[in-house]
Amino acid sequence: MSDKERRALPRGFVWPCVDGKPVVPGDVLWDSDGTRRRVTEVRFWREGCYVVMDDRSEWGGLVMDREYTRTEPPKPVLGKDGKAIEPGDVVWGEDGLNWLVTGFRWDKGDHVVEATARGEVKQLNPGWLTHEEPDSWERLVEDARKEFLDYWSCHDVACIDCPSLVDGKTPCLRYDTGDCESAVAADVVARAKALAGVTGDE
Repeated sequence: MSDKERRALPRGFVWPCVDGKPVVPGDVLWDSDGTRRRVTEVRFWREGCYVVMDDRSEWGGLVMDREYTRTEPPKPVLGKDGKAIEPGDVVWGEDGLNWLVTGFRWDKGDHVVEATARGEVKQLNPGWLTHEEPDSWERLVEDARKEFLDYWSCHDVACIDCPSLVDGKTPCLRYDTGDCESAVAADVVARAKALAGVTGDE
C-alpha cells in the first residue's frame, strides 16, 4: 500500500497489518489456533476496519486485536497414540523404555525425535512413541494390590465424571459387573491375558 493510499483513509482508521505488511484480499494468514484462512475482503465501516475471511468470519473493529501470522505454523509431530510430541515430554518406545524428548531434527523428509535417557542420546521414529506407559507384569502386580478407588483413580470423583472410561463405558459397564470394585478383578485378568499374548477366550 502506498503512502497516498494510507493518507486517503478516514481519520481514526488504520489499515490492518500482519507481520508488518498490509492485509489485502488474497492474503493467506494463520490464526492463533493454527487454522489457515484466506482474506476475501477488507471493509471500512463506522465501527472501524473489518477483514473478511473465506469462511465468512470477520475480525476487526476499532481494535484489531486478533492474532494472525503470515508464517505457516509447523505441523505437530504425532506419536503412535496420535498425540503431539513436545520437548520435555516423557514418552515410551515399543521396547517399553521411557525417554525424555529434547527436540527434533529433519531427516530424509521426515521428523526424527531426539531424546535422552539412562545416559544415552537417541534419534527415534515418532511413530514408535506413546505418551502412555506400556503395561508390564511389575505394574500389574503393583496395581492388583490397590484398593479399587486407587486402581480406577477415582478418589473424590463423581461416577458421572469417571476418569477410567473406555469407549464411553465405566469399568462396571465394560466388564458387565455389578460395581466397579468387582471390575478390578476382571481388568487384572484382561491385562494379564494381554501381557501373555492370550487372545479371545483362551
